[in-house]
Amino acid sequence: MLPLDRRSAPNWRAALAEIAPACQTQHVTLHAANLLLARGRLTEAEAAFREFIARFPDQDAVLISFADLLRRTGRETEAEAVLRQAIHVELDRLGCADDERPLVESYIFAAERGQAPPAASPPVFVAGLFDRFAGSFDATLRERLQYRAPEVLFEAVTSEAGRELRDLDVLDLGCGTGLAGELFRPVARRLDGIDLSAGMIEQATTKNIYDRLVTGELVAFLATLDQAYDLILAADVFVYLGDLAPVFAASRRSLRDTGRLAFTVELSDSPGYHLQPTRRFVHHRDYLHETARSAGLDERLLDETWTRLQEGRPVRSWVCVAGAS
Repeated sequence: MLPLDRRSAPNWRAALAEIAPACQTQHVTLHAANLLLARGRLTEAEAAFREFIARFPDQDAVLISFADLLRRTGRETEAEAVLRQAIHVELDRLGCADDERPLVESYIFAAERGQAPPAASPPVFVAGLFDRFAGSFDATLRERLQYRAPEVLFEAVTSEAGRELRDLDVLDLGCGTGLAGELFRPVARRLDGIDLSAGMIEQATTKNIYDRLVTGELVAFLATLDQAYDLILAADVFVYLGDLAPVFAASRRSLRDTGRLAFTVELSDSPGYHLQPTRRFVHHRDYLHETARSAGLDERLLDETWTRLQEGRPVRSWVCVAGAS
């Protein structure tokens, strides 16, 4: 727990009364701390954060904000300690076993500090995140985040085909609760789905839209397939993969010669791929083009779009449809 210097505690109250009289409070709130931070009152914001964290020590997002404040004031050593405290809270919430924690910790630390990213998000991180989220996934994404990746993907596949879709054998990678599956079921002869999260697979099962559902890792699953598909989908899935070469190559092997791989990813203006503080990867269009070509796939459609909101703003994304070259 962070030490609380009670001698400095009154400072933030006086500063808050000065800059936002309507927000005066004797009890520390996160809103007060963030308001002071936004107004550049760093000393008073620090006091408010310390008091808040002393009362609520297990809020990792608050600890991360406080670590950023410490970095802004040049205290790198303390900032790193607070960030690692935040990461440990997140690891506890994800239910990571002791032998899993170092890998996930290094991944989250890289995301927060913009360090060289791993090739992919650790499977245990993704599974833990979505297992916790499964019960509220549909409502949260649709209502709060205005999630529209499945609709974007369906429109792109239909547009690229230039004809009515029907009787397709479809594989839904990272199928989640089945939001994309619901759209593609009417045009599918067969619809299979796979996801890392057992909780998401449980939710998808209740919709009765899939012919087969599997809990597992995407590339490993693709390597076991003894059938080919007309269409492989990945709606908002490759954001948890940095290096797309393995999944592109495995998808190509699982496609019929006339088949398509259709996916969305978040957009990067910088070359290659990068891991964001959101714990999600972004990809440059040249990286997508070159990696697909190396896997024996040709871009048939690559458009800029948006797939959801992040802090109220549309997330710039790519929607891509690729076919066998």
